[in-house]
Amino acid sequence: MKPPHVFVIAEAGSNWKAGSHSQDIKRAKSLIRIAAKSGADAVKFQTFRAKTVYVNDAGKSDYLGRSGIKSSINEIFENAEMPYEMLGELADYCKKESIEFMSTAFSVEDAYQINKYVKIHKIASYEINHVRLLEYLATTKKPIIISTGASNYTEIDFAVNDP
Repeated sequence: MKPPHVFVIAEAGSNWKAGSHSQDIKRAKSLIRIAAKSGADAVKFQTFRAKTVYVNDAGKSDYLGRSGIKSSINEIFENAEMPYEMLGELADYCKKESIEFMSTAFSVEDAYQINKYVKIHKIASYEINHVRLLEYLATTKKPIIISTGASNYTEIDFAVNDP
């Protein structure tokens, strides 16, 4: 008997960011090619807006301190925002490479923008209790993968059964 297939998602996250828009597209497509060649079933990016992830003046971070960059948390996240305009191009490229396109949304607006390009939605573990996001995703009638790594049983139960 053949074992069941494990659905493998390659995490591209925000690693597509390279500099200019053309450099960003080039790197994102490279990540897609690598994921497809590796045999992954899907490649997943992250789509968010800094203003919906953190409050204004969220503080400073030396996260990139080794490279000499000390920025506000808001600036770091603004720099890593995926332009909505990239979603369609990356989804089309995934089709060309025979790999499923996915992107984790961090707000209802992000999910709305992503929805037309994905067959499966993905929730980050720290968004597991984002009620409006869960409610919106439920209306799409598409499968939802919920990460649970930073969650406890009560939060998981809530996300699955209550929204």
